[in-house]
Amino acid sequence: MKRILFMVLTVVGVTAAWAKETKVLIIGNSFSISVMRNWPQLAKASGTELDAASMYIGGCSLARHWENVEKSSNPNFKPYEIWRNNAAGTKRFKSNIPQMLAADKWDFVTIQQASHESWKPETFHPCADKLIAKIKELAPQAEIVIQQTWAYSNLDKRILPGGEWGFDQSGMYDRLTSSYSSLAKQFHLRMLPTGLAVQKFRKALPVTLVRPSDETLKALVRPALPDMGGEAVGRFSWVREKDKSDKLREDTLHLNKSGEYLQALVWQAFFFGTDVTKTTYIPAHAGSKDRASLLQSCAAEAVKEAATAFDFR
Repeated sequence: MKRILFMVLTVVGVTAAWAKETKVLIIGNSFSISVMRNWPQLAKASGTELDAASMYIGGCSLARHWENVEKSSNPNFKPYEIWRNNAAGTKRFKSNIPQMLAADKWDFVTIQQASHESWKPETFHPCADKLIAKIKELAPQAEIVIQQTWAYSNLDKRILPGGEWGFDQSGMYDRLTSSYSSLAKQFHLRMLPTGLAVQKFRKALPVTLVRPSDETLKALVRPALPDMGGEAVGRFSWVREKDKSDKLREDTLHLNKSGEYLQALVWQAFFFGTDVTKTTYIPAHAGSKDRASLLQSCAAEAVKEAATAFDFR
């Protein structure tokens, strides 16, 4: 009887641990708010309880985050758009970093560098150091996690041969990974491997994305769009100008619909230990069943690899 009771209590205890709501505060920019487009639905489908709050300013660097902390002695200074999703639903409001750090007992707080500075280690300091110290002061119970962002699509002219940055997509990935790893090592933190998952997805694809010629792009007529070759980063879209003409807009930085799903899979596997290769949540924009399966396996592999390669605790 005692053994049976012990087994029941053990199962109940494990279930309770799984059911515990996990609170994540995300201090970032457009490279982090994108996870909110799929993660709440994925967490729910996985049977996990997520309370995530994303603090958003487009293109916000670590230096600007710290400048905003310094300005927040004025309680009315609320530069961040907050998107918070939990069991109570979704709320949108404005706030600042100290207010949000003190607003709840966060389990995790994530930080990251602005993508255009992510490959420059000198841009991380001293502001990252100060921001980390402030998080530890106001949310001492929280684990600080660094999101490893991703290298741009190889349609971006800055990383094409002869580009102003002087390196290609792999060079950008290697440099940003080195920058994030150095910061993680300094403060004994873990890295959230979104960028690694993107690289794995790229390598697994049967084709490599090649930039269309300017002539090809100019010849396109709405609604036709260039073939992205399955890339997880970047997209083309049509916009209507004030003069009623159509203009093809190019984004080489942000995750596209497939990439946003990939990011959510990485975050779910990292924070909850979910086997995302078995998830029932597959949004329509994830593509074919085979494409969704590939995204899931890339996310799972990245998180598994990061458990040793990117854990600097």
